[in-house]
Amino acid sequence: MSESGKQVSNMDIEAEVQQIDKLKSDIKTSYSDMSDELENGAMKDLGMKRGMDTFIRGYGDQTIPCFLGDCNSTIDVIPADMVVNAIMVAIATQWNKNTQVIYHVSSSKENQLLLHVLMESLYRYFASNGLIGNNANPKQKPLLLFSTYTYFIAYMFFTYKLPIEALHIVNLLMCGLFSRQYNVANKNYSRLMILAKMFAPYTFFKGRFDGANLTKLQTAAVMDYIDAQLYNFDPKCIDWASYVLNIHIPAIVNYPYKKKDYRKK
Repeated sequence: MSESGKQVSNMDIEAEVQQIDKLKSDIKTSYSDMSDELENGAMKDLGMKRGMDTFIRGYGDQTIPCFLGDCNSTIDVIPADMVVNAIMVAIATQWNKNTQVIYHVSSSKENQLLLHVLMESLYRYFASNGLIGNNANPKQKPLLLFSTYTYFIAYMFFTYKLPIEALHIVNLLMCGLFSRQYNVANKNYSRLMILAKMFAPYTFFKGRFDGANLTKLQTAAVMDYIDAQLYNFDPKCIDWASYVLNIHIPAIVNYPYKKKDYRKK
C-alpha cells in the first residue's frame, strides 16, 4: 500500500470509544427510562450504520459516486447464519473439554471476497434493476475507486468542493435563496468524506485470519454427529459474486434500515 493510503488505513480506537460514549450519553439525555434493552438496541443500530450496508445504499442512491480503496484488498465478511452455526457446533464439541480454542469464522484466507468483486456486483445490480429512490436516474455509473488518499482528496476538491463553495457564495449574495441546495450538497460531501476515512481500514485490508481450527472443527463435527452437515459454516462453499448480487444487495434495497424506538412498551 502506498504511503498516501496508509494515512487513513489505521482505525482510531479512542475515537471509536468516544463515539460510543457520546451515543450512550445522548440516550440517557433523551430517555429518562433508559434500560439495557434500549442501550443494546442503539449499539446494534450503530453497528448497522457502520457496516457495509451503508456503503451499498450510498452507491445505490447516488450519494457515493467515488470511494477510497484498493480493488485487490480483501473484505473479510461472512454470513451471520454461518457464525451462529459455528458457535453451536463449537459448543457441542468443546463443552466438556478444558482447552480454549479460537475459531476464526472468516473468509479472508479460505475464500476471499475482493473489493473489485463487490464493486462489479454493485454495478451489475443497479444497472439492471435501477437505483434507490423514485427520482433516481436509472443510468448507473461504475464507482470511481482511488487507491491513494491524495488523488481522492484532489478529485473531491475540484469536482465537488469547489462547486459547493461557489454555490455558497452565490447563496450569500442572493440572501439565502439556495440555502436548501447548498445544505444538501455540503451534507452529502461531508458524509462521503467521513465514510471514506471510516472505511479505509477495511478497503485497504491486507490481513488474513487462519481458519485451520475451523476446518478441524468441521472435520470433528462430521465424524461425531450425524446431523453436523445441517450446520454449515464452510466459507469455501460461498460464491461471493452470486451471493452479493442475488442475496445481499436485494435484501438491503428491499428491507431498508429504519430507526427504531427500543423503549419498553
